[in-house]
Amino acid sequence: MQNKFTDALQAYADYLKADYNSRSYSKNLNRQLVVEFDVGNKFIKVIVGHSTNGVVDSHRSSHSFIVINEYQGKKNLFKHGDILKSASWRAPAKNFSRGNILEKNYGTIAWCGA
Repeated sequence: MQNKFTDALQAYADYLKADYNSRSYSKNLNRQLVVEFDVGNKFIKVIVGHSTNGVVDSHRSSHSFIVINEYQGKKNLFKHGDILKSASWRAPAKNFSRGNILEKNYGTIAWCGA
């Protein structure tokens, strides 16, 4: 089960990188998208940044959050693997799920945000 989740996280990162690379400005600037994961108790924070010619820029931002275990919010029940929009650097927006990494349902998520 853990390996399936790890593979789904990698597929999500690959999806974000492919979306970034499909934009024309990424080719003009010789930049690549860098995707990192920060594991917390309830969520995995997806952090994005850029590298230019192999040098990683210092600017990073919180892209989205992935639900680790089933989580009951105030209004919604979130499933394992649900993608939540980032409300701030530290917290997800818990209004509704934007997709699910295990189902490879990324909805309208782009490299620049969920």
